[in-house]
Amino acid sequence: RTTVRARVFEDNQGAFYLAVNHRITNRTRYFLNKWHWFWEHANEFEIYKIDSRNQRADYFTKPLPRELFDNNRLLVQGW
Repeated sequence: RTTVRARVFEDNQGAFYLAVNHRITNRTRYFLNKWHWFWEHANEFEIYKIDSRNQRADYFTKPLPRELFDNNRLLVQGW
């Protein structure tokens, strides 16, 4: 086992709820394989709820309005 704890910053309310509460519903039963693995390793993660405006990963995964693009570029690259 590792002694390093990874930090996860989540802006999606549904994903954050699943990660923190370990609850399966009729809508989430299709995620069972991935979530069981995640929950087994949950002690290796620190999960933080953040505002979408501060989600640095958005810079890489979707088109953003110019203002958010510039903000994320500053957070990630420093310019």
